[in-house]
Amino acid sequence: MVGRRSFRGGAWTWGMRNLEEDVMHTLYLLGNGFDLACGLPSHYSDYFNDRFSEFDGFEKEKPTALESLRNEFKDNGRRNIPSVWFFVFAYYHDQCKEYAPTWKDVESNIEEFVTGNRGFSVNEIAWKKKKSKNFLRGYEGESIRLICDYLWGDRETDDDDADVWRVFLKGLRDFETDFCNYLREAVKKKADYRSRANELFGSIRDAVIPIQIINDDESPDEDDDEDGLNVFIKFEYALSFNFTDPRLQQYDLRFANVHGSLRDGNAFFGIGDVKSSPDEACTARFTKAERSLSLGVAGDNTELDSVFRGLQSVGHVNVIKFFGLSLGEADYPYLKQYFDKADITKTNAGVNSFLGFYYTSTQNRNDLINSIDMLLRRYSDDTGYKPVGGLMHELLHTGRLTVQKLELPAV
Repeated sequence: MVGRRSFRGGAWTWGMRNLEEDVMHTLYLLGNGFDLACGLPSHYSDYFNDRFSEFDGFEKEKPTALESLRNEFKDNGRRNIPSVWFFVFAYYHDQCKEYAPTWKDVESNIEEFVTGNRGFSVNEIAWKKKKSKNFLRGYEGESIRLICDYLWGDRETDDDDADVWRVFLKGLRDFETDFCNYLREAVKKKADYRSRANELFGSIRDAVIPIQIINDDESPDEDDDEDGLNVFIKFEYALSFNFTDPRLQQYDLRFANVHGSLRDGNAFFGIGDVKSSPDEACTARFTKAERSLSLGVAGDNTELDSVFRGLQSVGHVNVIKFFGLSLGEADYPYLKQYFDKADITKTNAGVNSFLGFYYTSTQNRNDLINSIDMLLRRYSDDTGYKPVGGLMHELLHTGRLTVQKLELPAV
């Protein structure tokens, strides 16, 4: 049966000609910028400043985080410091000139801390724990001394190196629990979060695709009975890199949280790879792959598994729409997999796929464009596909990539 295109329910659909040609698969990837645009104070600096404001001596625009922790620990011990990772992130905060790191920076800090061989790292702390701490010098050494005091105090410990790694893995879970408590309260206070999320997602979903994705060579037949057409509605999948549930049930799509959720109590942070780690078996426990499985986010009969199986079962993802994703190194393994599924390098083979990157006034357009370019350069290097002018240039000039500003949801 030869069908024709029709407009129904706010979206284009196509009559049946060939199942592979006429079904369009769209993947939405949502990052923290999505929640920020919906009014949640979910930026890392929001959380960091909220928690550290409780410690005497902290000034958010100055390198005072570690000193404020030192004061708190001296006065009150451990009880008001939820995790040893507070010391780690305070150390990196005080090294940052802008004092406003992102969650992408946090995961980079985790990677640097757990994969380092010497300097400010888990390996160094495991080494110092066995030795006299009196010879530590400088800001880095004092930071390590403070962490050792927080974990073990003056007591002797027979913990081996593996035990030290487990201490930091448990500490990361404590950090995640504390952040989830903060975020859960933020969602509760933002009564219109989900209505704004649905409005914003609708704008992303309705954003125009400037090229023809589905083959539609046949001209409309004036005599066709529109109600008699066998119409295929596109299949849609949404993967959120946030911990929140925007409740997008009004849209017919499969939804899952990639890194766990507040609802299921399994939200986590992690690193992408451990290729440069001197202790691969221990650092691998901090990778997103291991943490996802160990916390039950991935695996059989999970929401994430349902989405992944849905994506794997299709021959080709036609459209990928991004909003608010950092496009950082820790998430690259996911993004590479999706780019592979969309065959974004096969322009000359007649494969139609489209990448849409969307943002609001809460995000800097030029920073987003630079992140897209760096992501596509990395993908181009990995695949060996290096068109003249670069992959982003090719996608732009074939109408297969757009960067579009959307309006913020109404307050």
